Amino acid sequence: MLMDLAVIEKSKHESLETEIERKNFIRAAHLAVTLNLSNDEIARFRYQALCRMAAFCRNAPGTKILAQNYGFSKQEVKQILEEHARQMEESEDSRLSKACYDCSSGKYLTFEEWIIHCIEKWHKL
Repeated sequence: MLMDLAVIEKSKHESLETEIERKNFIRAAHLAVTLNLSNDEIARFRYQALCRMAAFCRNAPGTKILAQNYGFSKQEVKQILEEHARQMEESEDSRLSKACYDCSSGKYLTFEEWIIHCIEKWHKL
């Protein structure tokens, strides 16, 4: 029985590594909770999931749902995303900070503009 638990635990850790490689941070955050990882590690995956939903997908309703599920306030989301935008600007891979079409506004928005639009429309999402 202990051998089975060890195999299951190893499998979960391997799954976590796979999800991180895939940049599937929503699943990684869930696995981190089931593996009883530290609160800091869980928070890191949750931040990454939120930032990926916002910056990569530009999915405002998905961002809000994740934020609610993770217990983040609107103000915390704003701070997290603004910090992520600053990090994107500093990185060599700034393609995510380029303007993308936003169907809710009908405009091309940079990520910084998208954050402002998302936070302004937060109550309607």
